[in-house]
Amino acid sequence: MSEEPAPRGVEEVKRSLVAAARRLLGEMPAAQISGRRIATAAQVNYGLIHQYFGSKQAIFRAVLEELTAELGEGASRAGSARSWWQELPTRPLDTGAWRTFANLVSSPELMDSMQWDFPLMRTLVAELTGQEPALDVEEARVTAAAIGSLLVGWTLMEPIYQRGLGLDADQLAAVRRGVLGLVRVPGQAD
Repeated sequence: MSEEPAPRGVEEVKRSLVAAARRLLGEMPAAQISGRRIATAAQVNYGLIHQYFGSKQAIFRAVLEELTAELGEGASRAGSARSWWQELPTRPLDTGAWRTFANLVSSPELMDSMQWDFPLMRTLVAELTGQEPALDVEEARVTAAAIGSLLVGWTLMEPIYQRGLGLDADQLAAVRRGVLGLVRVPGQAD
């Protein structure tokens, strides 16, 4: 039993449900998470999911919105989505957030049931096309897709690479920097 008191009040219960879903999504795909499991992890009654969110998919959407807001804040701190990407190989990677994101988007049923919005990707495409006049929208989309694919793929495979390649933490960080450095934003200095 958790030592934390059960959440009270509408906003606290909502935050607890979203936090619980996010923790669970860091461990397993969305398809393996039931509403009852989320409620138990949040220490609330199962019926509150439907009362406050309507469905577990709505909670997953709230998790996605939280994650994309955090990524957008990272880009804002970096000054731009382009700077965020260029600086990424030198910063610690929040693998928990990317694993949660990967577990969310790996469910075709969930993807079909929700309207997804990825402002960071749109921002990156807009910045790439605005800052590089020779770059067309299609090239910018390809670059944005490569960045997202690499981040999600690395996050899912990192434990396998570390064990399979026999890497200690410093070696793993060096390999990660090298891998993330493979995707070049057009116009980026080598």
